[in-house]
Amino acid sequence: MGLFKLGEAFRELTDAVGKKDTAIAGAKLVGKTLFNTGKIAFDSAVSHTERKSEEWLKRDDLSDEQRQNLERINKNSKSQRLRTDIKKLEEEIDELTSEPNQEPDKEFETESRVLSLRRQIDSLQRKLDEVQD
Repeated sequence: MGLFKLGEAFRELTDAVGKKDTAIAGAKLVGKTLFNTGKIAFDSAVSHTERKSEEWLKRDDLSDEQRQNLERINKNSKSQRLRTDIKKLEEEIDELTSEPNQEPDKEFETESRVLSLRRQIDSLQRKLDEVQD
């Protein structure tokens, strides 16, 4: 799942009438904001962990146990990042294909973009398979 679009939640809040509807709309906005914040923090932590573990694995002064732990951490963070990247591309495809039929020129552009995204997904999936082996 990608990030929530907060504009819609904010419009619901500004359009709310009465205390109950305003409270519900406000809670939705807060919840979606917290979710987005947590997701961004998680994705950033995964990327940071992957980079740092790769950096640390270059060191010569690691014990075998430390090296094994760092390799496991690196493998897990790389797998998570690849899965996240694949999911983002799949969501973009869903968004593109859920739009109503467009004019012919635009439809060709959409089909080309979807094909390109599917190729990217295939490439990322191969990388993920390699990491998990």
